[in-house]
Amino acid sequence: MIDGQNRPGRPRKLFGDSSERTKRRKTEEIRSIVEEDVIVHAAQIELRKSGKRNASYILKEITSTSPTRATKYKKAFSETRKDETCPLTPLQALAMFVEADLTSRQYEIIRYTN
Repeated sequence: MIDGQNRPGRPRKLFGDSSERTKRRKTEEIRSIVEEDVIVHAAQIELRKSGKRNASYILKEITSTSPTRATKYKKAFSETRKDETCPLTPLQALAMFVEADLTSRQYEIIRYTN
């Protein structure tokens, strides 16, 4: 055990691979000692430094401008996610057209529109 490679017990996961509960447990001490504003600012800087400028900007916007700004962002984001459609497989699409009893012309209009 000179090099520290053969530790007994369960191997440790990387922080990013951990569950939300484990992440909360691991960051509990930091969150209790460091002020919220400092943590948010550090996160903004790290995001910008790693090339995630949009995420840094959004974090700044939702934490510094208005107390209701984060709620508005969350609502807008969830609204855009509702509109996402899942594409049909070719077999599902064919079944839908057959069940709807569409003419070939109606099928062509829908096909070229979508």
